[in-house]
Amino acid sequence: MTISNDQSSTSNSQIPFTIPILYGTASVPLDTKDLNSDFRWCVFLRHPNGENLKPYIKSVTFLLHESFDTPFRRITEEPFAVIETGWGEFNIQILIELQDCF
Repeated sequence: MTISNDQSSTSNSQIPFTIPILYGTASVPLDTKDLNSDFRWCVFLRHPNGENLKPYIKSVTFLLHESFDTPFRRITEEPFAVIETGWGEFNIQILIELQDCF
């Protein structure tokens, strides 16, 4: 996936750009009998080569399942990630807010 300011017309102060990003999830099983926390999982957004995205990205908001106490997680510093525990699968939306200069 890439972030782009793909504008049909550019002024002298705006130059088109594209930034590659990698997003995904990972989980590991927990050694617990707690039915509400079978896994520790993470959802993340980062540059494929580990480069700093902060000059381009102001924040990343992860929209988790509504059953979480705080389903909207706005992250303003790298790493752009949420780490939680849980037991099921659900869709996660990711909203990227670019820095004001873009």
